[in-house]
Amino acid sequence: MHSQLRALFADRAQFQQDELVRHGQAAGIPSGWATLLQTRPSAVVWPERTEEVVELVHLAAQEGFSLVPRGGATSPWGGALPVRGGVAVNFSRMNRVLDVDPIGQTVTVEPGAGWAPVEEALAPAGLALRLLPTSAPLGTVGGWVAEDGAGLGSYQYGYLHANVEAVQVVTGTGEILHLEGDQLRMVCGLEGITGLITRVTLKVAREAPLHVWALGYLNLDDLIRALHNVFDSDWPLWHVAFRNATASRELPLGANRNGAADDLHLLVLMSRHPEGDGLQASIEQLARATRGHLFGREQAFAEWEDRFAGLEPSLPIPGAWQSRLVLPRYGLAPLFADLADLPHPIALQGLAVHGGEVALHAVAPPGVTPRQAAKLLATLEDRVSRYGGHPYAIGLLKAHEAARILGPAQMRELVAWKRRYDPQHLLNPGKVLPSPGISWRVRAVLAWSRWLGGSPSAPAEREGGCPPRRAS
Repeated sequence: MHSQLRALFADRAQFQQDELVRHGQAAGIPSGWATLLQTRPSAVVWPERTEEVVELVHLAAQEGFSLVPRGGATSPWGGALPVRGGVAVNFSRMNRVLDVDPIGQTVTVEPGAGWAPVEEALAPAGLALRLLPTSAPLGTVGGWVAEDGAGLGSYQYGYLHANVEAVQVVTGTGEILHLEGDQLRMVCGLEGITGLITRVTLKVAREAPLHVWALGYLNLDDLIRALHNVFDSDWPLWHVAFRNATASRELPLGANRNGAADDLHLLVLMSRHPEGDGLQASIEQLARATRGHLFGREQAFAEWEDRFAGLEPSLPIPGAWQSRLVLPRYGLAPLFADLADLPHPIALQGLAVHGGEVALHAVAPPGVTPRQAAKLLATLEDRVSRYGGHPYAIGLLKAHEAARILGPAQMRELVAWKRRYDPQHLLNPGKVLPSPGISWRVRAVLAWSRWLGGSPSAPAEREGGCPPRRAS
């Protein structure tokens, strides 16, 4: 295999141990899990053209090794982790912005494109991205398409898949497919198991001024009431986010940079409508009606300036101490009521999503042991499920829950797709579709994390408790 990869990629094929170790890691996955999950690839390659990806797939089919696509590796669900050796396919050199279409309001890019260069390419045409992942400083376009999800702008525009015009993939049979419309459900959020993404066309919007408001609440029930009022309004808002007082204290960012909102639950509203400033009177009325404190413009705008700090998936918080979930908005009130009896408060942040859902990011508090943290988050996940919620993404760690998350219809489509376009299961094995040879290892790791705390190879990773996240 090494000689064939060298012939195809020259010095863009690497086999050194430091590269293999680096490509066997991902954000939010404790390093000690690597041994049991066997996450080290046998090689790493950096393709530069779609044609090279096609040749690589044909070589993998001939030699029988798997291919694991990698973008920024910011996902804490292990979607970019090799679990059967194989070759890590790093798309960082396929990073060009290929086309900006001001008339159709789209931009076409290669999968390794970063979000900042895409924004820069759009600006001269007076265009802007509809939404951004909270991992934008480190993530890639192809990586977010492979994971799907919500981010900045999802209150107006929904999940990423609703903002993708088309995706080009190379299948496990070496075919190049152009997917759009309903076909996108066979690529968005499926971690590259249906095809290696080589081109993405995103829908974009006209650039408009940004307006930001921040409201603080002493009572969590008032914040939830205000959030429902926002959902039920017809205000032209682009982004809606919130965090409880525990998260405010742990993350002295945005409106709480100086600690003035330490004991407050926060609601953040952003508009990119040309006449967004006209919302001021309505938001002042919302604050009065829900007993909220409306912060000044400068303090509110700090929420935009710190937009990538609070929910970034690549925060140095081990996966055992954080969880991400999706919940219908009407499940928030009973969920928070249920969580009031927990022995330790959980830091919760959320994004409102068009259509009536919220995407939650939960972090266990400092000062608890890894075992306590795991139990707290397991309780949270159980109660979110009780109110119609589910894990935010699938990846490797939630593959055993794929049927519940995707539903039987999409699972049948997915199995049929794999049978047609990846009969040898070359593409990212163990992700989304559970694999018996891999699932037992994942379940063992998760069980160890939940019941014993920490990482299998380092059970005392933080004997003194979870790492503090508040700046000194």
